[in-house]
Amino acid sequence: MKTTTALLLLTLGLTLGACKCNDCCTECDADETEEVVELADLPASVREAALKAVPGLQITEAEVEGDGIYCVHGTNAGVFTEVEVDAKTGRVLEVETGADDEDGDDD
Repeated sequence: MKTTTALLLLTLGLTLGACKCNDCCTECDADETEEVVELADLPASVREAALKAVPGLQITEAEVEGDGIYCVHGTNAGVFTEVEVDAKTGRVLEVETGADDEDGDDD
């Protein structure tokens, strides 16, 4: 029993440790990497989709995954907000409000 438990914990630890996701929205795919995008380089279609989904959003940063999915971070009325946009289709995949920011708090 102890061996089985130890193997289960080891497997779980290796699985969780392999995840490279930085918690952008709720998607987590260990095969994908995200890179920071300068706001000046954010595609207009992505910016427009995020602003349409969350009117008044003040964009503070953005990241792109290898498959063209952008995660746009910002605040709206002082609340941290994330908008996930597919750059190929311009479709908003997810909006999270009140999510923790990079510091781990809600400011």
